[in-house]
Amino acid sequence: MKKRYLLVIIPFCLLFFGCKKKKESTTNKNTTTKITTKATTKNTTRQSTTSTNYDELLKDYYYKLDGDDVIIFGVKNQDAIELVVPEGVTKILDYDDDEYHAFRYLENLEKITLPKSLKEIGEYSFSGCDKLVEIYNLSDINLTLNDEDDETCITEYAYAIHKTLSEESNIKRFNGFSFIHTDTVSKLFHYTGNEKYIITPDSYFHNGETITNYDIANGAFMDNEMVTLVLSDAINVIESYAFGGCYNLSSVTVGKNVTEIKSHAFGSGNSLDDNVTVGSYNECNRLVEVINKSSLEIKKGYKTNGRIAKNALIVKDENSTSSVVIKDDFVFLKTDDNAYLTCYLGNEETVITPDSFAFGNETIDSYIINDYALAYKDNIEKVIISNSATSIEQGIVFIDQFHRRNDTVEEIIIGNNVTFIQANAFAESYELKKLTLGSKVKI
Repeated sequence: MKKRYLLVIIPFCLLFFGCKKKKESTTNKNTTTKITTKATTKNTTRQSTTSTNYDELLKDYYYKLDGDDVIIFGVKNQDAIELVVPEGVTKILDYDDDEYHAFRYLENLEKITLPKSLKEIGEYSFSGCDKLVEIYNLSDINLTLNDEDDETCITEYAYAIHKTLSEESNIKRFNGFSFIHTDTVSKLFHYTGNEKYIITPDSYFHNGETITNYDIANGAFMDNEMVTLVLSDAINVIESYAFGGCYNLSSVTVGKNVTEIKSHAFGSGNSLDDNVTVGSYNECNRLVEVINKSSLEIKKGYKTNGRIAKNALIVKDENSTSSVVIKDDFVFLKTDDNAYLTCYLGNEETVITPDSFAFGNETIDSYIINDYALAYKDNIEKVIISNSATSIEQGIVFIDQFHRRNDTVEEIIIGNNVTFIQANAFAESYELKKLTLGSKVKI
């Protein structure tokens, strides 16, 4: 009988203690599950961050990850016109080293969109972005137009700041021309074309409105390689440095409604250094013809009106047509008294000046090689001046396109009809090893 009770008691105890153990185990598992869930949540967040393909998301930028921060410190496409900073980026910083400068010096950048995630823009990160006129700021960073205390420089040239993507853009682009139009300004602020002959538009359309009056903004055509320029009657004001560095520019027609050409609109006027009197760093030294349809008083050789006629050989009235012609890669000007070779557009290592050029029905076979005619090149090694040239003016190979003294020309052969060579004609040609003079040159 005792054995039978024992057999009943033992399974009951096993069942009792077994359930208790199972319950304790369940309690421990639940406790572990809570801890694991928290860790999983944390790990999931980390895995989510880690799993983001930043190389793909930020393929247009140089970036780094620093804890929870995603930092952009450089842009791969230095010619970008429009950029959208991806959501997730928290900082834009300029490390100011030799290679990475955040968005600095993006000279073609016109518009940028900043993401909601952005928390910080470093000092000078947008320095030199002088075409950045429009900002879509989705972040909580406070940006204000004309903020003199903005050390990031992002608003330095801005005319419009938007807080939502639904707001209409103030930029209008067509045929290489970029306009900005707001309630207070209407400007042609950037030209990205590569035409040799440029005529600015008579008007443009913006949000259903026809705009027939506008200004040309500071630096709009900076360093462009145009040869002739016709400023339409729609233009009112030409701002400073609008055409600085346009070294090939030979002829400008000023529209009848231009009322002001601001200081240094056609050149900075800053000498290469204090000891150099020949040439200027950003000056349109080969601008030899001005056709004036406006009421402005433009005089040959004067530094007024933005230095437009400082180097001019001729200033014409509104009823005149241009006397600038191009033969191959050479630009010529025909005046009533003389003909001039004013500019070389090519990239040959050996340059041979033409024997003649056509002007209307006339063949011109005698000309003067004008100031800086072969300058701003960094690859010319040999110059052969044909017998058609009669004299050589100053600084014809003076500096290269990087504004250095010419250190590539090694040989110059002067034709037999050259009778006069002006002082400084070959100034600063450090590598010149051989000079052959024509028979008529008097020393």
